Amino acid sequence: MMMKKVFAVLLAFAVQFTIWPALSTASGEELKIVPEPVSAITVNSKTISSQQAMEIFCSTFPEITANRNLVAELDEYAGNSLWRIYEADPIGLHSYRGQQVGGQIDAATGEIQSFNYNPGPDYYQCQRVTLTREQAKALALKFLQEKQPVKYEQLLLRDDLPASIPSRYLNLSYTFNWQRQVNGTAIDYDSISVGVNAYTGQITQYHCNWHELELPVEKNLISPQLMAQQLQEQIDLLPCYTEELDSMGQRTGRMVPSYRLNISAQLVDARTGQFLDYLGRQLGDTVPRLYEQDFVPLLNAPAINQTPQPQNYVDPEAALQAARNFFSQMGYNGPIRKSGSGGSSGGGIKEEHWSYSLQNPNEGRLRVEVNAYTGEVIGFNDEDYSNTLIEPVMSYAQGRDLALAAIEKYDPDKVEQVAFCQSNWEDDRGYYHYQFVRLVNGIPYNRDSINITLDGSTGKVASYLKQWRPVQCEALPPLQDPQLIKNKLWSTQNLQLSYILARDDQYVPLGESIPVYIIPYTEFNAVSGEALISSQAPQPGQDEAEPWKDHWAAPSLSLLKSNGLTPESTAPDEAMTRREILKILVLATNPRDYYGDEQKIELALADIAPDDPDLSIFKLAIQRNIIANTGEFRPDEALSREELAIWLVNSLGLQEIARIPNRIDTPFRDAGQIAAHKSNYLGLVFGLGLLTPDSKGNIRPQEKVSWAQMASVAGRLAPRALAYPGPSIIGRTLW
Repeated sequence: MMMKKVFAVLLAFAVQFTIWPALSTASGEELKIVPEPVSAITVNSKTISSQQAMEIFCSTFPEITANRNLVAELDEYAGNSLWRIYEADPIGLHSYRGQQVGGQIDAATGEIQSFNYNPGPDYYQCQRVTLTREQAKALALKFLQEKQPVKYEQLLLRDDLPASIPSRYLNLSYTFNWQRQVNGTAIDYDSISVGVNAYTGQITQYHCNWHELELPVEKNLISPQLMAQQLQEQIDLLPCYTEELDSMGQRTGRMVPSYRLNISAQLVDARTGQFLDYLGRQLGDTVPRLYEQDFVPLLNAPAINQTPQPQNYVDPEAALQAARNFFSQMGYNGPIRKSGSGGSSGGGIKEEHWSYSLQNPNEGRLRVEVNAYTGEVIGFNDEDYSNTLIEPVMSYAQGRDLALAAIEKYDPDKVEQVAFCQSNWEDDRGYYHYQFVRLVNGIPYNRDSINITLDGSTGKVASYLKQWRPVQCEALPPLQDPQLIKNKLWSTQNLQLSYILARDDQYVPLGESIPVYIIPYTEFNAVSGEALISSQAPQPGQDEAEPWKDHWAAPSLSLLKSNGLTPESTAPDEAMTRREILKILVLATNPRDYYGDEQKIELALADIAPDDPDLSIFKLAIQRNIIANTGEFRPDEALSREELAIWLVNSLGLQEIARIPNRIDTPFRDAGQIAAHKSNYLGLVFGLGLLTPDSKGNIRPQEKVSWAQMASVAGRLAPRALAYPGPSIIGRTLW
């Protein structure tokens, strides 16, 4: 086994110094996939053929689509026909982040609506990050001007969009977003985005959402200032709990008392001040509150410290018996069987449930769900999916009383612990959906809820699902005056006029353009008054002048900045901290974006607090054996290059090879400065091209790792992880 691993590394060294082309090209004997393009303008039929769609797609992106087994499938969306292009049976290809090549084309016009290319590791052989964000933007602009010259005139670059949930992997492309504007007014939902690979400059992503519309001449619109004043008077603040997120967007388990707007509407008509839903439909004359009831926070109540959910599965026999007991309660006494399982993970929570059904399906459709860790019945499903044409005989409000009665029947102890959240959701089968959110210390905590579906024609409970996890919560301290928070919220809002398209229930445009203001979504810490989430808080300006533009590592530093991994002021040659380096290293080797795997890790680092903002980073690093879960981590200290070599080897799962008694060659002038037990680590990362000597042949093992050095290393490391993230790389061929 060890010989296989050593062979893998030797082969890696050989490949490392072999010149590989960036893109494969077809040989002269291979069939040409892309014939002469067929212009969509010349197509007279109502729907272009799959062959025409394929020709348009491949002629637009010839290098990327060459020699791929692509197929086109006709589909419908929002009343439009489109051809979906995707790879069929990509033999020998890994699924890195979904299909490697795909997109869609409007079947009526032949216009490409989207294109996506997820390059695999072969694409990056002998490649380095070569483009800064500014250089990539020039390529994106050139692409837009060539492919969409008419639309280009109506586009405004939006690099001030709100920051999204932090990514858990290093994005190797730059993404640029443009919003459509007509006469200075934004057209909501109409936009174009372009992605440019930071290594090769190729266009790897394109998405165009565009509608034909006629904007009405509006003379009596409510001004943004007056609208903000009206909204401030109309919408109350809602005290609630929100979950704290760490720097990776993972739940920390801590609950933060918050304020948010108590409203379910997203839009307000700029002509009338009427509240609208996302389809542009009016929501009545009253303010559509998220919760009708008012909440009185229970201050200074005792802290809640419920026992965390077990990490191990419950005895299957115990789960089966729990399901059997519930079937009996529902009037079914026949034999049952385990019929499936399901679960979800993300944001720091991992759940799994087991499903049980009657052995004889003719006796009933009832399916019971049991928590796989606690053995508790968490719900059931008894829906008749064959009947899709039900005419409700009761109102949504009448059904709500029946839903509450279901809680009294199945979870009587929770009737006083929930509040009805007004989603008012009726599906096209005539089924009503209700959500009752958990109350903690008298205020909503929407992590947990009971969700109920009713048959609107019979009042029968079609499904019942309880999400109710253990709570750890400190006593609720005094909260800030909500009026002060409201004043702060609306004083910072800059409402922007936009237009939306009215749509029907199937999301088909109805032809009417509606001038609207988007109601801001903002959460404030109810104790400190600090803004936690804001739909209008821009991310740091991506296109601000980068202070390192003339530095040798400018492209790599720019890519780190684009991923949100550099502070506002970064000196390229300044030493980094161990915390900063570890965060970049974890994201650079986490391409498959596994959520929740690290949550079972019990952190034992003496100097990392349980509420550390980078908790998920440390847990992921421990889970993947990059660092040891013991002693002190020293997060604010610098890291030497030879210590970085150890982390790099660990991140690739090559520890055993580095520990072999044989000496791996370290052909450096200053090899004598390398600690004896770290020599093989530096030899490995040198052979893999991750750390290289300077022009004089010195590897500088004791030098502190700088931002420029780490940016360059991350750019070389990330493509390798596309194929073999973490320890799974052991025993495989590395390039």
